[in-house]
Amino acid sequence: MRGKKPYVWREDFIMPALMQVIGGVTPVPLGVPEVLPNLNTGAVDVITAPALAAEQLQWASRLDTINTQVVSATIGALVFTKAKLDALPADLRAIMLDTGKVAAGALTTRIRNEDKAAFGRLQSKMTVSNSTDAQLAEWADIFKQTRARLAQGTFPKDLVEKAESLAQ
Repeated sequence: MRGKKPYVWREDFIMPALMQVIGGVTPVPLGVPEVLPNLNTGAVDVITAPALAAEQLQWASRLDTINTQVVSATIGALVFTKAKLDALPADLRAIMLDTGKVAAGALTTRIRNEDKAAFGRLQSKMTVSNSTDAQLAEWADIFKQTRARLAQGTFPKDLVEKAESLAQ
């Protein structure tokens, strides 16, 4: 990653902290519509994105290498405000929660299948990079340092610790 110019979400606090831990990386904060033009000009040369998103947003067509290491989950959500949910009558809230659970499960399955298919297509077109055990260990240390840095004020320490415990 050193010497690279990775795209990071403009509102993201995590990836810039990760890039600081790595050192020698120039993150490029952009909104999603700005990524393709910046890939075209070379202002961005690395993206961290699901295969499905990279393919559908035409980002993958500007890249030549794909890494198989999973670093985050970034596609899929049902989003609404708690205030709106709480304002519903109990019977409608129950319907919303029950159907939301069913819909979320169906969407998760579909998105994972679509992403797996997109990953397969991209692997057939790109150079595939598989991290060695030593590289995975180095990344694990970088991720640990990043979480420690984020727990020093970006996020509450107890929240970072809870997230770490859930990931194990």
